[in-house]
Amino acid sequence: LTTVKIGSGLETVGNELFKGCNNIEKLEFNCSTIGNWFGDTKASIKEVIFGDNVNTIGSSAFSGCTGLTSIEIPNSVTTIGSSAFWGCTGKAHIDISNIMAAAFNGNKFNEVILGENVVSIEDGAFSSVNSITVEGLTPATINSPFSSTAVIYVPSEAYLQYRKADGWKSYVSSITSEGYDIVTVEAKAEAASSGILSKIGLDYVGAIRSLTVKGSINSYDIIQFRDKMPLLHTLDLSEATVEASDKPFYNGNCTSDNDLGAYAFYGLENLRSVKLPKAISTIRSYIFYKCSNLENVEIPSTVKSIGTSSFYHCSKLDNIILPEILESIGDCAFYCCYSLSSIIIPNGVKTINGGNSSFNGAFYSCTSLTSVTLPKELEEIQGYAFYNCSLKEIKMPPTVKEIGVYSFARNTSLETVHIPSSIVSIGDYAFSGCNNITAVYTYTVEPTKISENTFSCFETATLYVPTFSFYNYYWDENGWKRFLNLENFDEPYEYFYINNDYVLNDNTGYIEGADGENPDADINSGAGFIVEGEQGEDEEAKQQLGDVNIKHDGQGNGGSIIGDNNLYIDSLHIKIDVKGGRWYFFAFPYDIPFKNIKMENGSEYVFRYYDGEERATNGNGGWKDINENHLKAARGYIFQCSANDVLVLSIGNLKMKKEDKYNELVAHVSENLDDASWNFTGNPYISYYDIADMDYSAPVTIWDGSKYVAIRPGDDDYHFAPYEAFFVQKPETQSGIGFDGDKQMTGNQSKDKQEKQAALRRAKIAAGETDKSRMLVNIVLSNGEQDDRTRIVFNESQTHNYESSCDAAKFETAGVPQIYTIDDENVHYAINERPAGNGIVRLGYSVTVEGTYTIETQRMDVNVYLLDKKEQYLHSLDEGAYTFTTDAGKFEDRFEILLEAAATGIDGVNAGNGESTIYDLMGRRVKRTEKGIYIVDGNKIRVK
Repeated sequence: LTTVKIGSGLETVGNELFKGCNNIEKLEFNCSTIGNWFGDTKASIKEVIFGDNVNTIGSSAFSGCTGLTSIEIPNSVTTIGSSAFWGCTGKAHIDISNIMAAAFNGNKFNEVILGENVVSIEDGAFSSVNSITVEGLTPATINSPFSSTAVIYVPSEAYLQYRKADGWKSYVSSITSEGYDIVTVEAKAEAASSGILSKIGLDYVGAIRSLTVKGSINSYDIIQFRDKMPLLHTLDLSEATVEASDKPFYNGNCTSDNDLGAYAFYGLENLRSVKLPKAISTIRSYIFYKCSNLENVEIPSTVKSIGTSSFYHCSKLDNIILPEILESIGDCAFYCCYSLSSIIIPNGVKTINGGNSSFNGAFYSCTSLTSVTLPKELEEIQGYAFYNCSLKEIKMPPTVKEIGVYSFARNTSLETVHIPSSIVSIGDYAFSGCNNITAVYTYTVEPTKISENTFSCFETATLYVPTFSFYNYYWDENGWKRFLNLENFDEPYEYFYINNDYVLNDNTGYIEGADGENPDADINSGAGFIVEGEQGEDEEAKQQLGDVNIKHDGQGNGGSIIGDNNLYIDSLHIKIDVKGGRWYFFAFPYDIPFKNIKMENGSEYVFRYYDGEERATNGNGGWKDINENHLKAARGYIFQCSANDVLVLSIGNLKMKKEDKYNELVAHVSENLDDASWNFTGNPYISYYDIADMDYSAPVTIWDGSKYVAIRPGDDDYHFAPYEAFFVQKPETQSGIGFDGDKQMTGNQSKDKQEKQAALRRAKIAAGETDKSRMLVNIVLSNGEQDDRTRIVFNESQTHNYESSCDAAKFETAGVPQIYTIDDENVHYAINERPAGNGIVRLGYSVTVEGTYTIETQRMDVNVYLLDKKEQYLHSLDEGAYTFTTDAGKFEDRFEILLEAAATGIDGVNAGNGESTIYDLMGRRVKRTEKGIYIVDGNKIRVK
């Protein structure tokens, strides 16, 4: 049975008359009373026609007729029972005089049309209907029959009458009319009012459901949208501009030029669609916060940033196109946008915001989100960013460095994860609750540190790792070891980085590039990249790289690259962190044109070279501006820039070789040996190098970042960092400094070697196995914050004169406490190797600030004493530091260093009141004293 027609001959259609007739589609009634005639499903019914004889529709008569699209109830009907049209979702036309309270209780009509004959409507009659159209010119008698959220259309000629009528005026924010509901306005922003209001008028602004604005707007117009247009569903501002105003529209926020301001549409639940002004560059925070019915927003191509919580809880937003120039998406930007199914994030966005709280995730709980296209240069996915979404696969670009806590947690649809080669950290619980993951591909050559709770699929998923890093993951001490199933994969690389030492050879294999391009790489500060094995056929390098950034923190920690004719680099970029206003000593292994040098942030900089000839001639000076168009390989330079920045030097087409290097030295004749033949040279490798491995044994003067320090191979365990420059004096018998290519080291290898060297040296000193022919005394002057060092080496085979092979002239540094020894020619020494002689060595110092200072020894192969002539006090440095006060200035006659057997040259010893006990240095008690050193009272040595 599909069609039923009941004529006027019947008075009543009883309950369950058509029970089980589940295919009826059309019903026509002309009987007086209609009961609950079905009794079960009525979903098949699509059309119902009521004749003029129908006067009663019983309770639940058409309940569940969800397929009805239109119902017209004639004026003859006088009674409609409770829930008569429960669940009907179509459109109803009702033209009866009196509509009772329970008549349409619980109905689900999308729209109700009230005919001209409706005279009164009782309370709650249409409490579930969202759209009411009234056809009568005279307002019916009502109290509260409608929902407060309903939109009520009244005849345009009676619009003002309805807004003022009893009962109806309580729905003033719901009443509109055709002709007033869809409006286009040509407005101009006003200084003290709304240009839109001026065009529309006070009486009709509340009727607007769809508004298009052309011209200009400001805060006064935002007030109209926010507070005076309760029915506003659609707003088109695409042809409007925004002007500044100091009038707050919400929470102290105002418009500014081309900026709507934060909170502009905050909480407007009726909004469905918005087109934003084309000139704005920022979508401010909370602008659409809790616009729960917002379905579509057109963002102009000029927008670069989307603020915090801007689309928070826009639960019906199912489509949004982000502009190509977008650079940032704020915390909670799309928080709980339940209907959003896919999104393409533009390539300018480098961070998907989130944090350490669920309230920060940009796409937190977008439960319908199944597809995300991430930008090509994305660097960071912060915590909770995609928590509780429905992503099926995550493939991040090879630029992402950080994945935050819980960032992809509870993506229960997730099956495949690709961890790019750029990742440096993955937060706790990042993929927890993603229990359906079957494959995790990780591309980092070094296992990124993860915890044992990062994944919750360790037992069920397969971990795919690069072939050359299989055992790195298999034996990883962190969470990666928990994967039960590991498999190799060989895929080409666009990019990789290393933070530690990494070795490639024939056993591990080499890293291949993608799409015919060599892979790019970052060798970070302290990391070492080593390629072993013979070069390939036809002299082709085994490992070929594209753009390589090798980083140095500017404090001695640099990345290292060591290859033996088997590593080729398309373009090497040396990147050094530098601080503004600070001098650096640099030397580079290659000639570098100035056109290949830049500062990342554009600060000003200068390089200068050292002219040893000027010092040889004048006894001072030597720093010169560079007249050439490039920096020369193995030549030392000082460098300074105007602000904290990154110095970048680029070299193209490099084939790394483990070759020996030879830095030539130039002779500069001088009357004073301490000014002769100074050369400023440097480490010739992009690696660390032990000074003991140089073909050079004379002292070297380095710069520690704040002052000059003199060291000597064999006496000091010092390793040059990459790009480190230093001063040397050319020995008469040597034309240069030789470096052994096989002795290159990474930063980690250098640290290990230095620790072993220091331990061995300490053991020898403790065992008394030091070279007795050369006794070192390292003396330090300190003010508690800054210090300086000088060294005396007692060696009977040397002379008292300055000798460049073993002595080092003092390079004094302005603004830093300085200490040095002085000979009879008034030469200032940083290293003074000399015979003991009379056992007395003059000690000079200079300070720029008066105050308290200390003198102590860091190493003392033989016990020495410090004689303070001003205080008439002799202090054994074996007992610890000597503390003294001084004025600012240079002082060269106050202190002397005395060997145990040295004479003081002072007239005698004051034994005080005769009660003091006096001993010589052999411990013998004496009564009569001559010139010499004595112990008084067992602990003090007094002189006069």
